[in-house]
Amino acid sequence: MVNYLLDTNVISELRQSKRARNTSMLQWMSGKETDNFFISSITLEEIYDGILRVESRENKQATRLRKWFKHDVINAFRGKILSIDEYVALRTSEINIVRTYPENDAYIAATALVHAMPLVTRNVKDFEDIGGLSLVNPFAD
Repeated sequence: MVNYLLDTNVISELRQSKRARNTSMLQWMSGKETDNFFISSITLEEIYDGILRVESRENKQATRLRKWFKHDVINAFRGKILSIDEYVALRTSEINIVRTYPENDAYIAATALVHAMPLVTRNVKDFEDIGGLSLVNPFAD
């Protein structure tokens, strides 16, 4: 049984209305057990940061996003949110020795590597030269 680390863009796609969601991604996910999907604590930070930015402009939309965040992200992934521990921190440094990556991308990649999970992302090019990292692009046809 394979576990997967979902990148922030995959979680964001799940927020779309059912008709607007990417069909390739939905087909890929439908063949997997939801118990095998994990996220990084960095994904929580990225999503919450986005909600706070929306909140400063549009309170009604931010209220909807907060509800989605609490129910569909926090509650749905409870017990499956992987934190940055000493192993992830050290692996992040090793990744950045080869090339400096955006901080959040490096942490997410290191989390996938430490936990031996493929990283599921639309942004394959952002990660493709990280040695040993297995990537899955469920958005590709």
